[in-house]
Amino acid sequence: MADIDRDLIFSRLPPDSGIVTPIAEITDQPDPDAAKQLDEIEAALPKWKPGLVKDPVQRVRNLLFVPGVVDVFQMEGLERFLPHIVFDYLQSTTPKDDLIKILYWIALHPSEGDDSAVDELRSLGLGNGPGDIGTTRDRVAVYAVKLLGRITGKIPTQ
Repeated sequence: MADIDRDLIFSRLPPDSGIVTPIAEITDQPDPDAAKQLDEIEAALPKWKPGLVKDPVQRVRNLLFVPGVVDVFQMEGLERFLPHIVFDYLQSTTPKDDLIKILYWIALHPSEGDDSAVDELRSLGLGNGPGDIGTTRDRVAVYAVKLLGRITGKIPTQ
């Protein structure tokens, strides 16, 4: 926790209500079409091959690429709600202490790891990732910090 407190400034994150890395409030509801697509993504995540790789850091990074790509494409209706689905999935599949360490690592090393998962999003009902992988990796790092803040209590849950 001392490393997290030293290296990350949660108060400087883009606001959840903003354009970059938005996260819906818990009470917000997607429109029916978006809700259907979000349900399909949620059902597909446990079978998505990049989300099943053995390396835990790469697995979490791959899963964070999902909201990262949707955010870069600004997919109206999905981008604010998808982080909750991915965050919940990560918390249910990764022990908390491990997830904290992994998210911290991803936040500090956004350009490391394999990024091929961005081109394997079709099985989740999404298009392949953007050509600008640098922006996508930056969004993944921000989502890593936002989830880390929620897990550690540095960012209050809504």
